[in-house]
Amino acid sequence: MPSSVVTFTKPNSRRPPSQVKGSMAVIFTTLPPTRPCRFGSWRLQQCRRATLADGRPSRGAFLTFLFPDHDGTRVTRSSAGRRRTIAHVRMARRRPSRSAAAGITYRLATIEDAEETFQVVHEAADDVLRRAGRRVSGDAALPLARVIRFRHFCVRHDGGRFWVAEQEGRIVGAAIAILRERVWYLAALHVLPAFQSRGIGTELLRRSMAGVGRETALTVLTDALNPVSNSLYMRFRMLPQDTILTFDGTLDGSGGRRAPGASPVGSFDVQRLDLSRDRATLDRLDRGSVGFSRPVDHDFWAGVPGLEGHLLEDAGTVRGYLYLSDAGAAGPAAALGSEDVPAALATAARLARERGVANLHVRVAGSARHGISWLVDAGFQLTGIGLMLSTRRVGLLDRYVTSGADALY
Repeated sequence: MPSSVVTFTKPNSRRPPSQVKGSMAVIFTTLPPTRPCRFGSWRLQQCRRATLADGRPSRGAFLTFLFPDHDGTRVTRSSAGRRRTIAHVRMARRRPSRSAAAGITYRLATIEDAEETFQVVHEAADDVLRRAGRRVSGDAALPLARVIRFRHFCVRHDGGRFWVAEQEGRIVGAAIAILRERVWYLAALHVLPAFQSRGIGTELLRRSMAGVGRETALTVLTDALNPVSNSLYMRFRMLPQDTILTFDGTLDGSGGRRAPGASPVGSFDVQRLDLSRDRATLDRLDRGSVGFSRPVDHDFWAGVPGLEGHLLEDAGTVRGYLYLSDAGAAGPAAALGSEDVPAALATAARLARERGVANLHVRVAGSARHGISWLVDAGFQLTGIGLMLSTRRVGLLDRYVTSGADALY
């Protein structure tokens, strides 16, 4: 029985165009099926009758198929009640070679890995910035002591989701994730540039998903200019939910410049956070913004040197909370409604100015339009664009300011 075998590769294949066109395979067969037809998730795109050299029609035809990412699908047609194989297509997928990841081992991180994993973050992040043509510089809002403390915190509270990849005792990649109720958040995933494109990041990501169930939402905040990482996250069905915009601005004597014609925005009264008293209030504000309770994270923020937490009040009613670092990083902050975000940001600017801080650093979701309007009117500059990716919609981020000085939400 006539049949054909075609080996298909991805669009970068060097095979002749007559055999491979993008994500399609062209097969010659003498037993073409009747159009239209499907074979599982395969779909016949085109059926073109072949001709002989003298122009006469041939018994055969060229079939163009769109097909998925798996091997060994048989293309068949029915004839006299029997299914007859007319072609067998094998897909040659691009896989990391065994030698590419040779010598890479994986283990759970320990307290002693904190500084070395942060060096991996620095090298990998700086490489992304250089390739994007952006300036590489230290982040004053991210002091080393706080970074190290965050990693110690993750070892204690999310140790099963903090993994490192090693080669001959040297850490070449690391992943950190946290799990709060039914929301999993990837706080960090970095691989040294020389070890990228070997499947190490994918393996670290899989291992960091310890404790994830069918109802768990997977989330990550990521740089919009890193298509390689974003493609990896999307393969895990984490799709764009919102943008994350970074703003930086210089404060004047009133706590923030106001553009001509902009409406004045008042600030809230503040009261220092007391976790023994304010747990229920924080839970209510968190569930109304990020969508889950996280008392353990507030324990972390309350113990960070130079970071102050405040309740935001208006006429005795709590409207939100705000953390502000002595380096001028605002966040996390949550408000009862999106209309409260401008006043929360104005409060952050006022408190920063009172502490002698000259600049304010803020990250807000693109959906927080009220807050963004205040930042623009106050003369802040957009300095970064990121994405929030998730497997399902999580929280109401129009009333939230993400943590400005660590890898937590």
